[in-house]
Amino acid sequence: MEPRMSDHIILQGDCLKILPTLPPATMIFADPPDNLGLKYADQIKDKRPTTEYIEWLRGVVDVALLHEPKVFWLSHYFKYLPQMLAHAERWQGKYEVRLFPWRFTFGQHRDSDFGNGFRPIIRYAQVGAAWNTDAIRVPSARQLKYHDKRASSRGRVPDDFLDFPVGYVTIPLGNSDDVAIVSEQDADLADLCAWSLDGGYVVGKYQGRKLKLHRVVAERMGLDLEMEIDHRDRVRTNNCRHNLREATHQEQTQNQGLREDNTSGCRGVSWSERDQRWLAKIQGKHLGSFKVKEEAVACRVAAAARIYGDFSPHDTDVLEFSRVCGTFNERRPYHPNQHPEALMERIIRVSCMSGDSIIDLFGGTFTTDRVTRRLRTAEKPLDVSCTSIELSHTYCQKYLDSLGPQNV
Repeated sequence: MEPRMSDHIILQGDCLKILPTLPPATMIFADPPDNLGLKYADQIKDKRPTTEYIEWLRGVVDVALLHEPKVFWLSHYFKYLPQMLAHAERWQGKYEVRLFPWRFTFGQHRDSDFGNGFRPIIRYAQVGAAWNTDAIRVPSARQLKYHDKRASSRGRVPDDFLDFPVGYVTIPLGNSDDVAIVSEQDADLADLCAWSLDGGYVVGKYQGRKLKLHRVVAERMGLDLEMEIDHRDRVRTNNCRHNLREATHQEQTQNQGLREDNTSGCRGVSWSERDQRWLAKIQGKHLGSFKVKEEAVACRVAAAARIYGDFSPHDTDVLEFSRVCGTFNERRPYHPNQHPEALMERIIRVSCMSGDSIIDLFGGTFTTDRVTRRLRTAEKPLDVSCTSIELSHTYCQKYLDSLGPQNV
């Protein structure tokens, strides 16, 4: 398919001034600066008084919705979520508002409080808008975990929210600002002894004997203490009963997160520069090579489910997207903030059909433009045009330089 001149447009300037001059678009996406004082190129301001910033952010929403897109996606810092949801009420009747928490791994660690592991993305959709849900289906738990013959071969539409268990109490830790959690029926353990962190585990001392909290809870549950006790969610401070299970050493080693240098988002899937294909393997066995990453992931996930069962690291149908870390191939080091391409692909595919148009209000690393270019030649192609607006001349130039003259 030959690219058209209007497929990809880069505009340098203030998006609030430029957007009203542009033609209508199917989808608008905005990932504005978070008001954290980050250093952006060309001395772009990222630290305003809170009240001023909230009014500016609300202005971004108003200008975007006045452009009357089918859907507007706003990705923003969690601190301002209450104010933005309150502001959304003024658009009720014309736009339906829905929150999509982006749950990510590799969140920044904090010693003084809980680290942040999610970013709110608010979707403003015109009433009655239709969604291309078939384009984002994923294998279901019935298919991968339970091997249920009733499962649809089409998979399922992924969830919009990662549930957190209710019915728990917190236990303060003496050497950390973090806390441990246990189920309500184990609330008395908070007063059993003084608890602290040791090697990531919650430990204490009672009557001269060293205790590990997860093993105390496991004993109460009647689990076999000759076995290893595994935390399902890999969070050692989460010692709720539903989160603990017996495991062999081999099973427990399977329930691990991704290595930081993983670039595919899936354990056992990697890119081969020589073959120019995605490779899937498990236990040293080659499973196949694929042109499309999602097919390699599906193959590896299915194999892991067969071999490891409940201990497969992909035993859930809720897809989480890692933050783009410095070691990731897609990382653009010249910019302090970047959304993962896999996340943008899901948003684009569910929102758009071929022939639709997108406007990205804060180009930044131009992830939206990159994804739309790639989707035009993907295994399941999606031909959409993309107009990106970026205030920084430096970022615009760096992106254009990265494309090469043949693609500009």
